[in-house]
Amino acid sequence: MDLAKDIHLQINTDKIAGKVSPFLFGQFIENMYDCIDPGLHAQLLLSRGFEHPDANGDGVSDPWFPEGCGEYSLDKKHTVAPSYAQRLKNHEDHVNCGVAQGDLMLYDNEEYEGSFWVYAEEHASVQVKITSHDQQEVFSTAYAVSPGKWVKHTFQFRSAYNQKVKLSLSISQKAEIWLDQVSLIPCSAVCKVWTDVMRYIKDLHPAIIRFPGGCFADCYHWQDGIGNPDDRPARPNAHWGGIEDNGFGTDEFIAMCREIGCEPMICVNFGSGTPEEAANWVEYCNGPVHSKYGALRASNGNPEPYGVKYWDIGNEAFADWEIGHCDAVEYCERFEQFSQAMRKVDPEIKLIACGGDGNSSDQNWNITLSSKIGHLVDYLGIHNYTPLTDKKFPDPRAQYYAVAGAPSQYEKRMRETAQVIQSNAQNTRLAVTEWNCNYQDGTEQEQTLEAAICNAGMLNAFIRMGELLPIAMISDLVNGWPGGIIRSRYGKCYGTPTYHVMGMYAQAQPRELIECRYSSPSYSAEAVGNLEKADQIPLVDIVACNTAENKLCLFIVNRNLEDEYTIHLPEGFFATSVSTITSDNFSDRNTWESEKIAPKELTGAFKKLNVCPCSVSKVYIG
Repeated sequence: MDLAKDIHLQINTDKIAGKVSPFLFGQFIENMYDCIDPGLHAQLLLSRGFEHPDANGDGVSDPWFPEGCGEYSLDKKHTVAPSYAQRLKNHEDHVNCGVAQGDLMLYDNEEYEGSFWVYAEEHASVQVKITSHDQQEVFSTAYAVSPGKWVKHTFQFRSAYNQKVKLSLSISQKAEIWLDQVSLIPCSAVCKVWTDVMRYIKDLHPAIIRFPGGCFADCYHWQDGIGNPDDRPARPNAHWGGIEDNGFGTDEFIAMCREIGCEPMICVNFGSGTPEEAANWVEYCNGPVHSKYGALRASNGNPEPYGVKYWDIGNEAFADWEIGHCDAVEYCERFEQFSQAMRKVDPEIKLIACGGDGNSSDQNWNITLSSKIGHLVDYLGIHNYTPLTDKKFPDPRAQYYAVAGAPSQYEKRMRETAQVIQSNAQNTRLAVTEWNCNYQDGTEQEQTLEAAICNAGMLNAFIRMGELLPIAMISDLVNGWPGGIIRSRYGKCYGTPTYHVMGMYAQAQPRELIECRYSSPSYSAEAVGNLEKADQIPLVDIVACNTAENKLCLFIVNRNLEDEYTIHLPEGFFATSVSTITSDNFSDRNTWESEKIAPKELTGAFKKLNVCPCSVSKVYIG
């Protein structure tokens, strides 16, 4: 694109065009595939309660496997937590009979704490052994088992190397035992979160995090996730599949938010739950210690109320894929019931209603909600995902320009939605409680620079929305699906390009939108996925903000794949620091080996800025 490459910027620091909420840089976690376990939750073992199915018929819960001879079965006769324990029966003395789980990653000089529950009907001895892939013993000890009662045993050891290991529990005498609730966690975990993952989260400075869904929220019953983790029942994930061990529940989520220094947002079960269940959850979080559920919270070690302010009622209720989906009128009727029950417990809470499809220009759902229950709703929540191509698009370059320009379409749609709700309920604001690039084509393009360019443009659009849009949460924070911005494995992680864009914006702490004017060359993009054909998309997108530290900051997105632009600052303005995210190709992404797409900073005193192609820049003005 050979267009004018000089852009003259006008900045009026005396004119505040809107407030910028710190909640625009919110995050979202959901029990979806590997987001919580094992991406976030620092538990090395899967199926620690032996609740995952025995898919291969060996009598052992997957991914555990039998070792040695004997008889194996998942058994309900004796358990610590519902519904199963792992039964082992050895028919001979001096023969090994055990279960093991491999591919567990330990790190040099890291200390680990393990535990397990065991039951026997006769005296026995259980050996715990941890061995490396080359059969070197890392740890080993034996425990005598007295008959007739469940006993918990704990152990601790330090790893001398970075190594993958196998944990095994076995008997070598004629006996029958039951095992349940086996655990292995690093002692360095912070609020049960992997240390590296917690560090990456903190570096994002999220002001609010939403939990536990998402679609999962409409099949989640919160009491499954409180109390002693060893006593919690595992449940099938009715939306995403698999089994949830429920080791990371309300108390763990709140503890994580307190450690990070952010507000929690909880999405209640609208699809398969009841207003009473939601109200009880509010009381568990916010009720005084003398209330029924406040007392339950206190008995779990948290006497002080959590003071959870933001409560989301349902998720994508308009959609046929959602558990408990319904039409807009029914949603309004049920929302009123939830609202009444929850606010009876705590009148100060803020409620988010489930808006219509954020990817559609159809406003009928939002019109119905705002007219019928707008007086009860503090925020109308929508979800923005693009381009939803479902299959690989044949022209990558055309796709890039369509996706990079998507924020123009979404900003228009968000303003239309805001206008709808404001016309019926002036005190209701918009919240984008899930958003990200989502290709749904199996290519993981969500992790590319292309996606980051689009998402930076979305952040600029959110900032321009001002007071109309105080809340936004990118999806997901950790793993979960290809859009997870922190990629976590074995407790180590790296950030996608979008992760670094989110950090770049959030760390600046923009608080006021400042009027700035400029003229950018524009382009047209063809229809791709759920994106319509579009014209007059600016190649350069700039917002100016005052930060919490009273600094003037520019966020600049250059969508052009070939051309660098020179941004001429107004007379008397100088750039003192420029941080840029870019790469050689729009399809580039970060990997376990190289986190190369990250901000590169240049300091000095610059009267003009050279903004490289396909880039996102943060500029501080002196």
